[in-house]
Amino acid sequence: MSDTIKTITKIGGLWEHKTYKGSYFQNYQVELTTGKLCMISKKKTDKNPEALFDKQLGDTIIIEYTGEEISGIKKARDITSKQEWQNKKATNTGGYKSDTTQIAMSVCYKGVIDLVCADKISPSEIKSETLEHFEKIFKPLIK
Repeated sequence: MSDTIKTITKIGGLWEHKTYKGSYFQNYQVELTTGKLCMISKKKTDKNPEALFDKQLGDTIIIEYTGEEISGIKKARDITSKQEWQNKKATNTGGYKSDTTQIAMSVCYKGVIDLVCADKISPSEIKSETLEHFEKIFKPLIK
């Protein structure tokens, strides 16, 4: 769920995780512009020794509820950076999103390189030939 941060309130102090001894967290109550409240925990790390919340008021946040509650407030995790990474990964594949498509494109590229090595086509044709082979052979098979 994507929303905008309205308020951020630090709740309590650092606490140690029961299962993972030596891992410390800080809870933050986050109110979203839709009026929903959620509790997000930030981990104390070398890069974030005070377990500070890394978003500001007005920032867009993508959250995923964990199914737990703390003091009656639903616990959530901030998955904004994960979602941004997935979106970036999808757009960095030439507009093709699946691993199957990337593999098919690699097969076409390998075939074109073999043609260059056999002096059937020139190296300047690698990109256009790879795309042409992909469009003709694999793209109709991948939906």
